[in-house]
Amino acid sequence: MVALFLPRTGLAHTLGLSVAELDVTPEGPVAAHITFASAEPLGGTPLRDEDLKSFVAQGVDVSADGTHCEGTFEGSSVTEADGLRLDAMYDCPVASHVEVTLYYLSALSPGHREVARIVASGASVEGLLTGERRALGLDIPGRVPRTSAHASTGRRLVGLTAVFAVFMAALFVWRWRATRRRDAGLQMTEHDSRTASREPPNPAFPPSEWGEGGSDSCVKPPFPHSDGGKGRG
Repeated sequence: MVALFLPRTGLAHTLGLSVAELDVTPEGPVAAHITFASAEPLGGTPLRDEDLKSFVAQGVDVSADGTHCEGTFEGSSVTEADGLRLDAMYDCPVASHVEVTLYYLSALSPGHREVARIVASGASVEGLLTGERRALGLDIPGRVPRTSAHASTGRRLVGLTAVFAVFMAALFVWRWRATRRRDAGLQMTEHDSRTASREPPNPAFPPSEWGEGGSDSCVKPPFPHSDGGKGRG
């Protein structure tokens, strides 16, 4: 736990003027460095890291394409001229527009001024902020707005969903037709089997004349054996 005791003399820069620098990385995250004159805004009050972390979390907002970026307090230090420097990192995605709002300016003296600067690859912006004008934004060339990217992604998802629905419908119809054909084939086979089992036997060989082995066994002839003329009168 670190406590900072800031003297009222030996100002880092002009009294009533502070500096906020934001560096936008190519990957999206934004590094923020805020430097106050030693007498402002703390007025010689000892502060712990927990207090400074809360000050940054509640007093500074960074957004990318209109979406809030989560900030992480990375520490504090005293500059060579007895100024106070606060460092923070904001987890922003790659965006075409980055904006910072310094809410803490409304709590400082009416005459306080803040030089804010946002720097990205190929672009930068600088402005003088006050309690009445607390925001500064930068349009970064060559980056597609996230809203457009999300809309394009949404259209692709809708298209893929439609294609998948058509595929599933075609698969259902194919399986239904295949089932119908299979059922029809089974019905024809059963019908043929029943028809064959109901065919009448050959009248020349009635079942009473079949042997024990069925129709393939020896069959009694439908006429008596000839005795060669014996027994005739």
